[in-house]
Amino acid sequence: MNGKQHYVIAGFIAVCIAFASAMAYAGSYTAGSVYLEGKGGVYGSSTPKINVAYSYGAEVGYFLADDFSVGVEMMGYAFDQEKRVGTSTRFSPVNALGSALTGRWYFAHTDAGGVYMGAGIGGLFGDGRVPYNGYYSSLTEHAELGFSLTMAEGIDLHGAGRYMHIGEFNNSGADLFGGNLGLNYSF
Repeated sequence: MNGKQHYVIAGFIAVCIAFASAMAYAGSYTAGSVYLEGKGGVYGSSTPKINVAYSYGAEVGYFLADDFSVGVEMMGYAFDQEKRVGTSTRFSPVNALGSALTGRWYFAHTDAGGVYMGAGIGGLFGDGRVPYNGYYSSLTEHAELGFSLTMAEGIDLHGAGRYMHIGEFNNSGADLFGGNLGLNYSF
């Protein structure tokens, strides 16, 4: 990861922490509510095989209990990665589709917004190997810390810093660090 990617990731985490500090008292996200969210994101990688990854897609979810939701996301991914062959390096972009099941706990919020943490598991299916020495299909795991900012009744702006792991926990897997921003509609 280059220096610019570190600054972007650190800046996004700082924004999440600032929102968490500003909204630190509990309220309630009501059981039985349904939400739909469109979102996009950018990720840097701890492996030199992936330069940057972009995500775009949607999530639909349901609040099982007050302050606890479960969502299913369907995302498209674009990976900018480099393939090393001998001493040369080749550009090797990959497009992929991914789905994941995510649980979230909104641990602090007001009428103006809230702060949540979540974790999930899913799969990634690419038109190439991710990373280049990995697999076409891989298991993914993720953890996130995020905020929601109320824009109007039933419409929130969501942002999250996210860690995502793709594939095996060895040289053929990848760790991604970044975040996503989305518009959430709940009813």
